Amino acid sequence: MYLGLVILTMGLLLLASMGIEYALAPGGNLLFLIGKWFVSWAVGVRLMLAGLRQIFGPAVTAETIFRIKDPDTRNVVMELGFGNVSTAPLALLSPYRT
Repeated sequence: MYLGLVILTMGLLLLASMGIEYALAPGGNLLFLIGKWFVSWAVGVRLMLAGLRQIFGPAVTAETIFRIKDPDTRNVVMELGFGNVSTAPLALLSPYRT
């Protein structure tokens, strides 16, 4: 499931968003489009999903990624999740300019 999420957010949705915007406004800066949609999908969506996973299931991150079995580490992982969730909206809002 994790690999599918990475492929979706860093590949398919990124390319689809770039393609749609380029089709609607041809002649735009391609490097700008790559950066804009990479920040939104690969940073914003992935941080939000990872943060929610860390908040509601901290044992998965603690045991699988950090390989720590101590239940006390779950509080630290939850704090990491809150940090991710609080940072993600900034990246999610990056495609919208004023």
